[in-house]
Amino acid sequence: MSNDLLRFEDEYLARYYSKKPINIVRGYMQYVWDSGNNKYLDMHTGFGVAFLGHRNPRIVNAIKEQLDKIITVPLTFYNDVRAEFIREFMRVVPNSFGKVFLQNSGTEAVEVALKIARKISGKAEFLAFMNSFHGRTMGSLSVTGNEKYRKAFEPLPYKVRFAPFNAVDQVDKLVTEDLAAAIVEPIQGEGGVNPAKQNSLGRLGR
Repeated sequence: MSNDLLRFEDEYLARYYSKKPINIVRGYMQYVWDSGNNKYLDMHTGFGVAFLGHRNPRIVNAIKEQLDKIITVPLTFYNDVRAEFIREFMRVVPNSFGKVFLQNSGTEAVEVALKIARKISGKAEFLAFMNSFHGRTMGSLSVTGNEKYRKAFEPLPYKVRFAPFNAVDQVDKLVTEDLAAAIVEPIQGEGGVNPAKQNSLGRLGR
């Protein structure tokens, strides 16, 4: 990519993140290369999207095979490939998980979870944790514990109480009759790769 094209990207692409002065042009498995053919170990993986590697042959072949059949099938129709995925997925989740709702991103999954909690409980408040990150849409942003992401968009749609991560005694003080649900990362990612303690997760489940 020429410098002119890079400047064009800077001029017209909405600036969402600060950029590194590196032009990434290709990748394979855990590595990426820039336009100068310098090789890097990819510790970013597109915020986790490529955690199985760039151009992983098994994934590339599966995608090509599916693209040769059909690109997308809405939920208003049946599809054997989707059904096969659901069957395999249900083998690794707890038996109490009765339904699957497929989404494109973690943020969308959080939005659905918040709506389901409100619908089933009939309550309006949520419990979340400091230093957590659940997304940037308005609902998921409400339960994201890092204030720097929330501040510019307040007031946000949900009332949320934030507890220190792994502080079981603080959680008990924040549980009220108006609580619809608690949302927690088993391992905080952006918050510093902090694993939840077993007794903390166990307390939330009761």
